[in-house]
Amino acid sequence: MKRWFANPAVIIIALASIVAMLMAGLVVLLLPQSGEIIRIAQWRTARAKTMAIDAELTYQGEVDEKNGQTVTGHRRETAESATLTKIDNRNAKEPRLATDFSLFLGESDRYQGRTVRVGSARFLRFSKLPAMLGNFPLDRLADRWLTYDPEAIRAKIPLPVIGGKGAPPDAAAENKTLEYLRSTPFFTVRAKLKNEKIGGVAVLHYQVAPEILFIKDFVIRSEELRLDRELDDRERRQIDAFFADISADDGEIWIGRSDYFLYRLRLRFRYDDGGRRGTLTLAASLGEFNRPMVINPPDAQADDIDRVIASLLPGLTKHLQLAGAGTAQHGAAAKVSGLQVGVPGGSVAEADRDNDKLPDALEYFYQTDADNPDTDGDGIGDGAEVDAGTNPRGSGQLFDFGISGR
Repeated sequence: MKRWFANPAVIIIALASIVAMLMAGLVVLLLPQSGEIIRIAQWRTARAKTMAIDAELTYQGEVDEKNGQTVTGHRRETAESATLTKIDNRNAKEPRLATDFSLFLGESDRYQGRTVRVGSARFLRFSKLPAMLGNFPLDRLADRWLTYDPEAIRAKIPLPVIGGKGAPPDAAAENKTLEYLRSTPFFTVRAKLKNEKIGGVAVLHYQVAPEILFIKDFVIRSEELRLDRELDDRERRQIDAFFADISADDGEIWIGRSDYFLYRLRLRFRYDDGGRRGTLTLAASLGEFNRPMVINPPDAQADDIDRVIASLLPGLTKHLQLAGAGTAQHGAAAKVSGLQVGVPGGSVAEADRDNDKLPDALEYFYQTDADNPDTDGDGIGDGAEVDAGTNPRGSGQLFDFGISGR
C-alpha cells in the first residue's frame, strides 16, 4: 500500500501550499503598514501636478463671555466655510490655482467669490457680500475683479501663524518641504475600517487621531524653509498661541488602494481659549489627480485693491489699532472703489477738507461727509466721535459687526 506522502501529486500540492503561505507572509511583511501608507499618500498627493479639492470648515461652539465679563449661560454660535480649489502645477514657472469660496459668518453674512492665481499675479472677485460691514459699504467691492499682493498685506497687518515675506522659490527647499510632508506623522492610526469605494475608486479607510505637536512642528519647519531663516521669538509665540487652544478629537481618512492618493479626509478638533469653546471640523474630498486642467486669468480689467488698503491704513492704524502698521505716503491720489481721495504730491492720510481730524480717506470708510465736520449734527466732530468709538453718522457705537466682545 502506497503511503500518501509517496504520491507525487500530493507532495506537489503540499509544497505549493507551503510556498503560497510563505509568499503570503512575505507579502504582508513587505507591504507598507497603515502608518507608512498614510505618509506615502501625503507625499504622493502633495506631488500631484493637478488636483481638485472640495473642502468645508465648520466651527460650532459656545461663548460665555460678554463685554469682557463672564456671564451665566451660553450663546450658541456657528461659522462655516466651503471652498472648491483646482491646482495646476504642470508649469513650474507659472503655477495656476483657482478657488471658488463661500464663507458664512454670524446669522446671515455670507461671502462668496473666486480667487485666481497665475504665476505671481493674484485676482479676487466677490459675487456676494453683506451690504455693510459696520459703516463700510462692502457691496461696492462686489462683481468686479481686484488684484492683490498678499506680501503687501502681511507687511501692513501681521497675520496669525504665518507672516513675513518668504524667500524666492527654491527647488531644494520645495523638495525638503515635500520630504517633511511625507515623513511627518500627522496622524496616529486608531483602527483599520472597512474598505470602500469613492467615485468608483477602491479606497482604504482608517480611523485616525491628528497629532497636534507634529502638525505644529511641520508648520515651524516649513515656515523656516519658506523664510530661509529661523523664526524669531515673536513668530514662535504666534504659532504657540495658535496651537495652545487646540486639541485633537478624532478623524477618518480614505486612501486609494492602487494609486495611494488621498481621496477624502475628515478631522475634528476641540477649541477652548477659556471663554470660547467649540468643535472645529475639516472635511475635504480630493480628486482629478494629474488630469488635464485649464485655469485662465480674468478676461476683464482688474482694479488694484492694494491702493484701497494703503489709503485706509493710516487712519485705521490710529482708530482700529492695527498692530505693526506703518504710514503709507503716496505721491498721487489713491483710487478707492471709484472715488478719488487725497491730494497730488501729498499724503492720503493728511487730506482733511473739513478739518474735523478725520482724514478724507476715513470719511469715505465711515461714510461721513468729508465737507461737514459734524455729519450727524450732534455737536461732536466726526474725528472726536470716531476716537471715542461712537457713530459719527447717528446714535450708537462706531462698529456693530455682530461679534461678541472678547
